[in-house]
Amino acid sequence: MVNQKLVDYVQKYHAKGYDLQTLKNFLVKQGYPISEVNEAISTAYNPHTYNNKKFLIIISAAVVMIVSISAFLMLSFYLSDEDYSKIVISSFSEQKSIQKGQALNLKVFINNIGSTSDYSVDLSYDLKLSGFSEDSGSKVVSPDVGETTFSINPSKVGRYTVEVLATYEENIERTSYSFTVIPKCGDGDCDENEDCEEDCEVNLCNEICEDNDPCPSDCDFGVIDNTINDTPPVVRPPVVREDGCGNGVCESGESFITCSLDCEAPVCGNTVCEVSESYYNCEADCPLPSRSLQELTSEFQINKYVVDNLKSKSAAEIAKECSGLDNSNIKDACYNHLSKNTNSSYYCTLISNQEMKDNCYIDYAYSVNDYEVCNEVVDGRRKETCDTFRLQYELLKAYS
Repeated sequence: MVNQKLVDYVQKYHAKGYDLQTLKNFLVKQGYPISEVNEAISTAYNPHTYNNKKFLIIISAAVVMIVSISAFLMLSFYLSDEDYSKIVISSFSEQKSIQKGQALNLKVFINNIGSTSDYSVDLSYDLKLSGFSEDSGSKVVSPDVGETTFSINPSKVGRYTVEVLATYEENIERTSYSFTVIPKCGDGDCDENEDCEEDCEVNLCNEICEDNDPCPSDCDFGVIDNTINDTPPVVRPPVVREDGCGNGVCESGESFITCSLDCEAPVCGNTVCEVSESYYNCEADCPLPSRSLQELTSEFQINKYVVDNLKSKSAAEIAKECSGLDNSNIKDACYNHLSKNTNSSYYCTLISNQEMKDNCYIDYAYSVNDYEVCNEVVDGRRKETCDTFRLQYELLKAYS
């Protein structure tokens, strides 16, 4: 019995310009018996041999077919082209906690699952305590290195997180590792929650000003003075420095660092970029410092620039900045990320590198389901990938 859905499919896509051999190969790859495919093609173009009947759509078969096509298409896109290289990274240390002053050996494992290794990986780490960046480092490695080690040197007591970033070509992979630094008795520092008489003396300051108070700072800044004679409490006036610190108001130019009496300690993650915070120690609150495109050198920086500046500038304004770049690779990357962040294929046309231009068109087509741009792809294998995405989309529409 002839599969009417295959007949309809062949007629529809042959009318769109696909040759019969291409359609035949595609359907066979999806698991249809070649005899069934041949019969559908023969029926589609020899209608006198076919007794036209209506056939029920078998839902389960359609679901299986769509899943198979999706798997095939994703594999063909990511694995068929050598240029789609990819790595997977992970991090590990045998040390879950260390004493203050010790170094942590962090192993970073790199698994190259792509088909090529003719590129380098920029591996960097950012050591953070309570959201604030404390230290960083980087190295350039081969994607086939397998394993490399960073020596991490925290300076304080607390719960740390090491964020590792692997940047290669136009891709970024991330991993992180958390560990604890505990106090070390005998190092001369009385750290938070440290129970060490050698380092920590009895604290006589309690912020209550009393007669013969052993802690002068208790009586400096307007704290209630309780006397041993139970006389009414006396409030001493606050001591205000010449620069205004101590007046109870955190004014412009003051911060927790310069005037802790008036200004609270900054809190990373409260959506306010405070005086002592910056993009480099609190990315959650502070934007990337304003820099011209001419100063940027990496794909990550360019993408960040485009994303941040689209909040206040039009795409046309940023495109004009891209056009003024001296480095052609950076200029192309600028147009590429502008296309991705605006869902516009126009900026793909401005890219000079043909390989990047082809990839730009494919990314755009897949993102917005506009496959007319597949006709602009020059490289044969990439065009085949784009057309395969087109087939998948149109097939899903036909069966939806």
